[in-house]
Amino acid sequence: VSFSADYTFESGTDTFRQGVKFSIPKFRIFDTMRFENYQRVDPHKGYGFGLYGEKVLKKKTTLYTGFSRIDTLIINGDRYPRGNRLYAGWNHKFTRELTFGGIWIQGIGPLPTASTPRTRFEAIVSVNFVEVLKRLGLQ
Repeated sequence: VSFSADYTFESGTDTFRQGVKFSIPKFRIFDTMRFENYQRVDPHKGYGFGLYGEKVLKKKTTLYTGFSRIDTLIINGDRYPRGNRLYAGWNHKFTRELTFGGIWIQGIGPLPTASTPRTRFEAIVSVNFVEVLKRLGLQ
C-alpha cells in the first residue's frame, strides 16, 4: 500500500489531493488498484476522483480500466475533461524500446458543454529512446 497527499495554493485557489495505491498481485481481477481524489475548497468548491485497476498478463501486456469524475475547471489533461468518464485500455511491450497501446474513454451522463466530446479513442506508440541508445552502445 502506498499513499500520497498534497496541498496547493495557486492563483487564490486552495486544493487538496490524495491518492492511495494497493498492489494485490494474487488477486484474479487486478494486480494494482488506485484511488485518487481532489477537493477544491476555496474560492469555488469542487470535488473529483478517479478509480483505476490494472492487470499484467505475462509481463508484456497490461490491461487497465477505471472511472473518473471531474466536476470543476481544473488543470487536467485533454484525456479526461469535466464530467464522468469510463475508460479501458491496454499496453503491449514488444521490446524494451517499443510499446503499443490504446485507450477508449466514454463520457457517462450529461456533458458539461455541447462541444465536450463523449467518446475518445487513442492509439499510442511509445519509443524509449534511452533504451535505443543503450542498444546501440551510445549510452
